[in-house]
Amino acid sequence: RLRAISRTRTYFLDIMKELRRPKTHIRMIQTHALLKYGYLVDFLLVASPTIHGEIRDVYVESMSKTLHTLFRTYHKQLLTLDLRLATRVDLIAVEEAALRDAFSTKVNMRKRGDAFVLGDRAKVLDGAISAESGLDAAAAVVLIPPINAHVASMNGEKYPYEMIFRSIMSHLIDAATNEYVFARQFFKEYGQNDCFHAIFGKTLSLVLEQLENYLFNCHDAIAILLMIKLTHSYK
Repeated sequence: RLRAISRTRTYFLDIMKELRRPKTHIRMIQTHALLKYGYLVDFLLVASPTIHGEIRDVYVESMSKTLHTLFRTYHKQLLTLDLRLATRVDLIAVEEAALRDAFSTKVNMRKRGDAFVLGDRAKVLDGAISAESGLDAAAAVVLIPPINAHVASMNGEKYPYEMIFRSIMSHLIDAATNEYVFARQFFKEYGQNDCFHAIFGKTLSLVLEQLENYLFNCHDAIAILLMIKLTHSYK
């Protein structure tokens, strides 16, 4: 029995080292190297609660650091793609003369092209509106996948910040959902003290800090309103 406990401990600790390596396929490891042997976790819980607690703590620490690093790096990459559309000198009110047609005294708002024009920026809500209205959200979200920072950088693409925000939220929701389900399947924890909160605590604080730092110097009212709408749709 002691030999089985020792071999199980060694196996799980070796696997969890893989979670810390860059460019690791986390879901593949979770599915084929951890969940596949979930019965061994149940065995440790009965045979050696101390070792079970050690395995749990190592997993929490490993995934917390991995997710924190992934989101920090992704946000840093996305910021290089930020298309600043508004500055502190932009005005909501403009001269009517600039909006009149040559042969008319009426104001034509379609001629306005400054930072306070919605234009095509509302497309960022395409999937979100479908989800909020109860339509097929999965099909709609596919229309606007998260930004691939590497490809976008190579192509010289730029995005307004609401698109960057949506990409971060999409990955955050996806990662949180996956981790929430995995933690319950693997560790059989369903209470308030489960490991999910310990795993995502640093990452959530990081995302909030990044957003706050950006908003301190943000003068783009359209972006803020779109981000509020996106956040509301994700509830």
